[in-house]
This record gives sequence, structure tokens and C-alpha cells, in this order.
Amino acid sequence: MSKINKILRVCAMLFLFACSVAGYVFWSLGKTGFWESSIRRFEKADLVHPPKLGGIVFTGSSSINFWHTLAADMQPLDVLNRGFGGSQIAQVNHYAHRIVIPYRPEAVVLPRARNNFSPRSGLIPALTAGINLCPQ
Repeated sequence: MSKINKILRVCAMLFLFACSVAGYVFWSLGKTGFWESSIRRFEKADLVHPPKLGGIVFTGSSSINFWHTLAADMQPLDVLNRGFGGSQIAQVNHYAHRIVIPYRPEAVVLPRARNNFSPRSGLIPALTAGINLCPQ
């Protein structure tokens, strides 16, 4: 076997491995339990520094999570950042009783990001999905 064929085979195997890992990661991101550690971090932080009730809760995916200047940008409003990873609306809805409802927010900001468009859910569920803020 020529050296070029060996290199091509190795490249093909590495490509297939990378695709498999990427597929697993994207599949995992869609599972609700994937974000449990992030939610627990919020709960631990709340025990040490309880947030003010009745403010505005910003939640959703990385666009909120990485908005480190949120409080300063929104002054004089009382805001709370509860964005986590690359979450989808269904996952925010799943955790709302832990990261939204306890703060009795005056308002909730939930941007609909591109994370809500996936091959599994399709376009229509992403456009019609919402957050259920009614306590269970």
C-alpha cells in the first residue's frame, strides 16, 4: 500500500471519529439532563447570595450565559442572568421551576436563538415553542 493511501485512510478514520464525537455532543446537548450541573451551580450560588425577588430574569442559551455585563447594561433595572450553555427553549421550560419561578420575576427575557432549530425538532416546533411559567 502506498504512503498516500495510508495517509488517506488515517485521515478518513480521523474524520469519521470526529463526526461521531460531534454527533454525540449535539445529541447530548438536546437532552434535558445535560444541563443539570449548570442548574445546580445556580442553586448553590443562590444559597450563598440569594438574588432579589421580583426583578427581570434573563434566561436561555449562551447569548445570555456569556452576557457578563448584563447587570451593568440594564441598570437601574434589577436583573438576574440564568442563561446556560447552548440550551433550547424546551430545556429552559424544563428547568423554569428551578431557575425562573423561585425569583417571582416581574418579567422574563428569553431570546429564541438558533439552538432551537434542530433536525430533531424541525422549524415549526421551534417557532411555536414557548416557556410554561405556570408552577406545577
